[in-house]
Amino acid sequence: MTTNTAPPRAPRTSTNLRLLVSGQLLSLVGSEVTKLALPLYALGTLHATSGETGLLRAAALAPALVAAPLVGVWVDRLPRKQVLVVTALAQAGVLVAVAATLTNEDSGLGLFVAGVVVLGVLAQIGEVAYPSFVPTVAGEGELARANGRLFGAQSFAEAVGPGLAGILLARIGLGLVLVLDALTFLVAAATLLRVRVRETVAPRAHRTFRQDVTLGVRAVLAHPLLRTTVLVAAAYNVLDTAATTAFLVHATTGLGMSTTQVGVVVGGAGAGAVLGSALSRRLCAAVGLGRGMVATFAAGTVAPAPLLLADDASTTTVLFCAAVFATWAFCVTAYSVQALCVRQAVTPEPLMGRVMAGSWLFVLGALPIGALLGGVAGDAWGAGPALAAAVCALPLTLLLLTRSPVPKLTALPSVDDSFWRAHA
Repeated sequence: MTTNTAPPRAPRTSTNLRLLVSGQLLSLVGSEVTKLALPLYALGTLHATSGETGLLRAAALAPALVAAPLVGVWVDRLPRKQVLVVTALAQAGVLVAVAATLTNEDSGLGLFVAGVVVLGVLAQIGEVAYPSFVPTVAGEGELARANGRLFGAQSFAEAVGPGLAGILLARIGLGLVLVLDALTFLVAAATLLRVRVRETVAPRAHRTFRQDVTLGVRAVLAHPLLRTTVLVAAAYNVLDTAATTAFLVHATTGLGMSTTQVGVVVGGAGAGAVLGSALSRRLCAAVGLGRGMVATFAAGTVAPAPLLLADDASTTTVLFCAAVFATWAFCVTAYSVQALCVRQAVTPEPLMGRVMAGSWLFVLGALPIGALLGGVAGDAWGAGPALAAAVCALPLTLLLLTRSPVPKLTALPSVDDSFWRAHA
């Protein structure tokens, strides 16, 4: 476990946060390019089917189901900055290795699946370590602002990454795309090394390894606010990912969109998410935290419905779909920023890694399930009907949120010491 001493001066805190966000921003842009370039390459060059495309996306996301609890223990037992630096360097190395294998004419989908599984494990480490490291860098008073900036970085990457993916894949090929992504991770590692915070590894509690591994999951399922925000996100992500997987196939094979057009459409999500992350705190402050979370989530469940009206690959349709993705992402991001703040606020800092890992086990573990569901449904019914089924089911997830303690929140909650004495 780690305990951290807050930086003594606000200017240092601001510098640390700026370094953290800037390095993360660049690596996120590279990752978003790779994330879309891989399935587009599989569809266009390897002639992957809808089911194989779902398998490829699931392979990148599946490690959350296996690695998250183990990662949480590791993140709490080591300095989190060190974990993030080593992970970034490893991601750069794997990307270069995958790029090198593309020169082999016998390379196929199996190689891709193996590569994205390894990258998925490394990405899972970052997914746990970054939100666990944020409270150390920002401190309690700046938690919402720090999360907003990191979500903003993610959102910006989602805005520009897909568009770049379509352009770069067509101009320079997948090999150089992967090399460029590797370079962004090297820059991220360099900026992390310049972050100045004190981290000390605390003595391990008297728990067995099995208890340490399962602590985060047990806490998530037992704590009312953790359980609600995590299970709501998991249910939503299954359908959200099924819908986006089906849309990728429907857009390219059903509507006839080019890779560049698909990049523009998916890139619209990033633009909306940038605004969502920037305005999330203000929206929830205006109406109350709980009400704001319910309102933004509710809007996010119906926002993708207009995608079902698209019927060709014209410029008007591409721009229309991009606007739908922007609205969709605005709502989801505005909710997600506050949901993460709630999870961080109710968790003791020494347990942050394991609780974040327990959260991501459900939240990110839902993504490969959704990707496979979208791919299988696309093979069975066709990509268009699969998209319609997923989109129409999304509003059902709102029931989980409205029947929870979240609507009653007026401000960020605090750590309940009695709960953690009983469950940690």
